[in-house]
Amino acid sequence: MDDNSQNHLKLSQDEIVALVVSDTHDDIEGIHAIHKQLERKKLNVDIVLCPGDLTTMPNKDWKKPPDPKEVSTFDTKAEKIISALDKIPTRSGRVFWVPGNHDPLTYFKNHRSMANNVHGRVVQIAPGLMVGGWGGCVEARENGKDVWGAYPSPDFQVDKDVEILEKAVAENVQAGKSSLVLITHSGPDGSSTAEVTGTDPNYLQKPGLRTHVINSGSKALARVVRSQIVQKTCILNLHGHTHQGMGLARLGGVPILNPGSTLHGGAFCIVTFR
Repeated sequence: MDDNSQNHLKLSQDEIVALVVSDTHDDIEGIHAIHKQLERKKLNVDIVLCPGDLTTMPNKDWKKPPDPKEVSTFDTKAEKIISALDKIPTRSGRVFWVPGNHDPLTYFKNHRSMANNVHGRVVQIAPGLMVGGWGGCVEARENGKDVWGAYPSPDFQVDKDVEILEKAVAENVQAGKSSLVLITHSGPDGSSTAEVTGTDPNYLQKPGLRTHVINSGSKALARVVRSQIVQKTCILNLHGHTHQGMGLARLGGVPILNPGSTLHGGAFCIVTFR
């Protein structure tokens, strides 16, 4: 666990208010608009949580390494988004996030050097409250065929790699003594928030239903969510990726929340943890 005192919220009240912003895809103006809404409505938040897709790097096949020049370009773009999120006033001054499938590969390999990137680890952000995360997406399927590629790893590999996060949760999150907020980019398989049922994957308002649902949920992450320790301690699984799946669902005792995309619809959520 990363237990850095500068990450801890100095709160006297019994609740933490989080702004959840996902799938910004370089939409800095959208972040500014959210900032203005918070000011206009006089809403104060303690932390910002972002389930990934900061930028718009083309989604590569997981078998092919991305172009280094392209990675450098989108690394700069992602940093601009993180900077914009950092400028949203919070009582902690912290933004906790995981990389998405349109974010640079370096954000997965060097995540431990990035203080607020919680990919593959657990961070204590307040007494009794932990945040853990897993970035990237798995392959999405429609009518038995892959329609969106996995990045940076397919689901069978995630099932092995995510053991790092499971170990961190088991070692640091104690049932009855602490609570876990799980931030993932892909949603868990079996949750409606990880399904595209509409005709347009990016928009909720367009009428009509798909003939075949696109399922972008991860079986590996579903296994994690269904585990005994996560069922006992996780108060919320936040995820992004599936823009049209915006909404609230549940796997057992764990609520699953997809806040929607900032770029596609100007969506965001305010979540209060008590």
